[in-house]
Amino acid sequence: MKTSPLWLVLSILSTSLLKGTLVLGDICGFTSAVTDHDHHFIVLEDQEGQWSLQVNFSWTRPSGDFDAYYIKLVDKNTRADYGCNAKEGYMLTIQTWHLFGDLDFGFSYEVHIRLYNNETSKTSFLPVKIDIKAPDCYEKTESIEFCMQQPIPTTTKAREPRVESIGLNDFGNGTNVVISWLPPVQINGAMDYISVSYRKEFALANDDVIQFRPADVNWNGNRQERFNTTLFSLLNDTIYIVTIKPIVIQNEGRLLGETLEFRVNTSLLTDSDSQGHDGSSRTPHSSTPDYATNPTSPAPTGPKDSFLSRLSAKWQLSILFIIPVIVLCGVIFVLLFVYVKRKTQQMTVVSS
Repeated sequence: MKTSPLWLVLSILSTSLLKGTLVLGDICGFTSAVTDHDHHFIVLEDQEGQWSLQVNFSWTRPSGDFDAYYIKLVDKNTRADYGCNAKEGYMLTIQTWHLFGDLDFGFSYEVHIRLYNNETSKTSFLPVKIDIKAPDCYEKTESIEFCMQQPIPTTTKAREPRVESIGLNDFGNGTNVVISWLPPVQINGAMDYISVSYRKEFALANDDVIQFRPADVNWNGNRQERFNTTLFSLLNDTIYIVTIKPIVIQNEGRLLGETLEFRVNTSLLTDSDSQGHDGSSRTPHSSTPDYATNPTSPAPTGPKDSFLSRLSAKWQLSILFIIPVIVLCGVIFVLLFVYVKRKTQQMTVVSS
């Protein structure tokens, strides 16, 4: 019995798929990627009081047939290069760690890492991209003079927030809280204003937003000068989340600096604190709020990457496995359709 070539192709494709000999996933022949990784920063000080920043990036060897890794550190949102021989700018290593130097404090980076097979001279088609945020300069060095000379995308966050005073408002139906903070150490551009917003803990919407303008208090750039503002008519016995956001002007546009968040508890106000001997409202001694900073990075201004490159390594591999399967199923369906159509025509001719 003569075997149809079409049926032979379908048989080979089906058998290869069932046996796993048909390579799916990375079109360069890799079936795994780096998914388990870690990093820690190293701050070094020289004899002249200058600091440098390094990061030690490490990872766990994934399964699969490969011999080494290609790795590089780039600015965040740098467009990734794709292909089976994409090695430009990468460093080859057989270790499961790499030390990068000369980082800038406060900047966002990405580590790109791909596998390498020495026998085929191919790399992974897609690099795995891991976000790394360099630490705050002042928090690591405590040197205002040094950090003011270092580059920064917009601004670092405000510092050392505290409650200066707390007391009943003039109507006796709410609490006024005076807060203060130190300005950011690093500022790139002209400081336009500082947005101070506050909301009840777990609430989604702000109760109010205040625009504090340093120019209104004739600020001369002194990083040790405290700013202060009043939060009016807060509820007593309530925890509020206060958010401080510096806004700077760069190239005639306003950009958001890093954000500081802290908690203010108005239950610090007691009956004895709220009333003086003459019945008027007064304020107790200054106190430090229960706060925890939660800085956030400014919105990236670099080129946007493709949707696929922003996915995690596991999702990238999953998609790369699924796409060839869909294509293969489509090919099989078309070939079956053509085969059935030809058989139907042959049967029609024989019947006639």
